This record gives sequence, C-alpha cells and structure tokens, in this order.
Amino acid sequence: MQFALTARQLFQSGCRSQLQSRRVDAAGASAAVALAIRYRKYCTAAPAAKKPSRRGYIVTCAVGSNAKQQRRQPAVLSDACADLQRRFGRDVAAMVESAARPAKPGQLLLLPGGLGRDADGFVVDLCVVGIAADAEHGGLAERVDSGSRTPWEARDDRRSVVRQAVTALRDLGCRQVMLDSGIAPSGAENADAAADVAEAAQSSALVYRRAPPKRPLVTDDADADETAPTLIGRIHGNSGNNSEAWDYGLTLGLAEARARDLMERPANLCTPSWFCQQAVEAAAALGPSVEVAVHDEDWIRERAMGGLLAVAKGSKEPPRFLVAKYNGRPESLNEGGGPAVADVCLIGKGVTFDSGGISIKPSANMADMRGDMGGAAVAFSSFLAACQLGLPLRLALCVPLCENMPDGAAVKPGDVIDLAGGRVTCRVDNTDAEGRLILADALHFAANSGAQPPRLIVDLATLTGAIAVALGGQRAGLFANRSARLTGFERRLLDSGFNRGDPLHQMPTDRRYRAAVQDRSGLADLSNIGTPDRMAGACTAAAFLSHFVPPSIPWMHIDMAGVMDSDGGGGSGGGKKMSGRPTRAVVDFLRSLTIEGFPAGK
Repeated sequence: MQFALTARQLFQSGCRSQLQSRRVDAAGASAAVALAIRYRKYCTAAPAAKKPSRRGYIVTCAVGSNAKQQRRQPAVLSDACADLQRRFGRDVAAMVESAARPAKPGQLLLLPGGLGRDADGFVVDLCVVGIAADAEHGGLAERVDSGSRTPWEARDDRRSVVRQAVTALRDLGCRQVMLDSGIAPSGAENADAAADVAEAAQSSALVYRRAPPKRPLVTDDADADETAPTLIGRIHGNSGNNSEAWDYGLTLGLAEARARDLMERPANLCTPSWFCQQAVEAAAALGPSVEVAVHDEDWIRERAMGGLLAVAKGSKEPPRFLVAKYNGRPESLNEGGGPAVADVCLIGKGVTFDSGGISIKPSANMADMRGDMGGAAVAFSSFLAACQLGLPLRLALCVPLCENMPDGAAVKPGDVIDLAGGRVTCRVDNTDAEGRLILADALHFAANSGAQPPRLIVDLATLTGAIAVALGGQRAGLFANRSARLTGFERRLLDSGFNRGDPLHQMPTDRRYRAAVQDRSGLADLSNIGTPDRMAGACTAAAFLSHFVPPSIPWMHIDMAGVMDSDGGGGSGGGKKMSGRPTRAVVDFLRSLTIEGFPAGK
C-alpha cells in the first residue's frame, strides 16, 4: 500500500501556500512519498541547504506481554519491516535480535544507518518500536503497552512512544520519517488510534529554530531551507481504511506545532504587530472564506477599551486588536434573513511579553513570559485548523495584543480605569494581573459588536499561576457561566480533551467568587485581584471575566497557565519547552460541533 499527501491535503493540514509536492519512489518500493515544504513562517530563511542525507523508518516489533513470553518468543517484525528487508536486502530480523531487540512493549531500538543507503544516496536509519503481541489473533495487539490500565492510558502510551521515536530520528538529522501503520490497530473502528499516531509524529517533527542547528531539519528537496521540518508519511502496514483519520491527526499535529512555535518565538521578534502580520498572511493563503482586520491604537481608543490601553501604556510596542472571521456556511443566514451570526467566537490573551509591569515579576524564569501570549497562539492556531479542515462553522477570532512593561507612563497599582466601553470601572491593585483587563475588553466586544451575539464564546489565557498550583502541568482549568451542573458545551470540550490526550478539568464558578472581585475601596466597581488573601486565585480571575459576558451567552474560559510549557509529559516530544496545549482539545471540540451538533441549551 502506498500513501501520499497531495499538495491540497498538505494545504488543508496547515501548511502555507508556498509548497511543492513530488513523489519519490525510493528503489521502486511501495511506501514513501516525500513532500518539500518551505516552512518559512516561523523560521528565518537560511542559505541553500546541502543535499539531504538521511531518511528514517519507524517499524514495529511484536514482543511478549510478560517476561516468560519475552524470553521464549523471537522478534516478530511487521509487514512493513519485511517490505524494507526486500527493498534493501538486509536481514532486519537478525539485526534486531543481535542488537538487543526491544524487550518490552514501548521500548525503542535505534539503528543509525541500519539499512545502508537507498537508491537516492540517502543514509537510511531504522527505529524499531516494541509493541505487545496479540496471542489470540497472532498479530499485533491494540495497545503499545500491554500493562496500560485503561484505553486512554494505552493511547497516551502510543503517543509517547511515537514522539520518542520521531524525535530520535529527527535528532539524527532525518529529513523524512516514515511510520509503520502497525503502530496503531487496524480497522475503521480504530480511526482515533491512527489520528493519535499522525498527530504525535507531526507535532514532534516540527521544532522552532531561528538559526540553522548543528543537524538542520530539511526536506528531501535539494534547495530547501535548512530550517524546514522533518516530513511525516506512512509505509506499508495494517493501516485499514484510516487515511482520513491520519490526515486529521496531521492537522492536529501541525496546529499544535504552530501554537508552540508562536509561543517559543522570542518576544523581541513576536511583537503585537508581527503576530497580526502572520494572521494577514494566513488569511491570504486561505482564500475568501477568511477575513482579517487589524485594528490600531486609535481604533482601540475610539471603543474605550481601557484595559488594553492601560496595560500597553508602559511599552513602546503599540497595542493591536485582531479580528478574524471564517464563514464555513456561506449559504446560511439568520432566521430573520440578516447576516449570519457566529457559531463560536474564540478569544486569546495576547500579551507578547509580561514583565508584570510596575508590580514586576522576579527575574528568575521571566524569559518564559514570552509565552504569555499562549492563549492567542492556541486560539489563532485552532481557528486556522478549523478553516483548513473546512469545518461547516461560522467562526470569529478576537485577540487583544500588547506588552506589559514598566516605565514612567505605565499603569500603577491603585489606578482606576474604565473597561468595556466605559461601562465598568476597575481598580488596578496589581499590574501583574493584566490578562483579565485586556480580556474584559475583548469579551465585551465579542458579546456586543455584532447584530447578534455568538452562540458560544471561548476564551483562552495563561491567566493565573493559581491554576498551576491547583492542577499542575497536566490539565488546563475549565470555567463556565453555569450554576451547578456542567453545561453541554463543557461536557463536549472535556470529552475532546480526554479523547485527544489533552485533558482539561472543570473548575467552580459561582456568585460567591463573583462577589470576591467587587472593589471594597468604593473607588470602582471591580478590583483586578479580588480579595487580598489571594485565595482561589484562578476562580476569582474567572469570576472577574464573567462580569463581561451576559448570562444569556454560553461562555467557557480556559486557564492554560499550568500547561503553557512542558517537560515532555503532555506536549510534544521531550525537553522543557512551550507545549502548544490545549490546541488539540479545542480543534477536536470545534470538529465535534459539526459532527454531533450544538448541545441543547447552554
């Protein structure tokens, strides 16, 4: 079986319009297609690359599920591995046995140059992944790790193993990685597993590099950029009919990588204006269904967005307010025949660097605050992924962008500012609680700017350190304007996060938290930090935001500060870096709305 990504499919998976596609038949084998992607969007151009020299193959090896089976059973290589043996004339089984084959499901065996060179002169590296043998059917088990306790843990194990394998080959210098489809179980009923493999592989293959690394990642194109990514494809295996799921997984992986790369970009490069330029370029590539408007400081002042103006005062970088719209159902109108109302409005906190302002942060780890625009990055990447998937939704995107810096003009503790078009006054008790100030203006704009409000508003923000204390780095916090029971939208988003290995956890929001953010000095309506004891900081921050969303509009707030960066446990491919989470959960949630429909009520 051969698998190829066409230019159109790659475009739908999130790449820019500047791309080339060509089929590379390596020694006439049934497997590989290499695509040359010019991934210049987040990486500066480099001198012409040298001719690429390495390709990587990831194949599976069935091993016993327990120690007794592992001692008695020889390595059982997959059909894809047998195909490689025929192509390269190497006894892969003997190589694997002599090199201490994987002893347990989930273990890896890396054989650099193990298959010699192919017809194009590429050094061919091999990575063998141990998976559990299925004694009942004599084939490959449906789980990478037979010791997994739940199906969800098994899927998470599979993602982790794929990330490790792709990262190992990427670090060897492979410009193209082909995966054995046998890593995932076959059959249409296991489409999610195929998507898991593709997503994990694609997300791990793409890394942000500004300067050419020692082992640059390039494509199989002789004149490609040295900063181009490792490409992901499939080789022969028990893949079933899951090509659509595979493509969807690639889209998820690319979306997460895009968010991660935006967050990784240094703050002197990722300014509010630069971020907006990326949106303009993306819209031009996506066609007439996407509209983007970048609004300047004068526009912001005309709409009395006092929170955004106050936070931006201390920086020489001017604020921006980004608005984008996608109409995936151009034929539909409101019941009254007027312009179609947005199904979902995504809002992202876009503080491209957060020093804390006058309430300045400690210098330790302040460099990580380049990722404080993670909400904007995830919202933007999710919006683009929905467009590229062609989801039949009407989406809106609102991103307030600025820096939070201290200088003589900066907002000061104790200042009183106007929010939401002058309708609400707020006492700024801590300038490091700036995210809620700019989000308040964005939420008010989203709820009131159109003829009718959107059917759902979702905001994403690295809002509080308190959420990391509560949930750690494993889950983002999910809040909503509910009374007691979870809303239908919350259940759907929680399911999507669980399904895509990008979990969230519901958090409380009620009137007692709303009362805590009332200003007790009598100088303003609200205080931006609430009660002075700093208890329940994530909940009071969400309660502050809830004041700017009418109760009649379903609203969800995702506090993603805890999952902003990753040590490899929940994000992509190892090492402490920005994670790009929870992009997978948000994209899958939007897709679920098109498959299962909008939940009844809120």
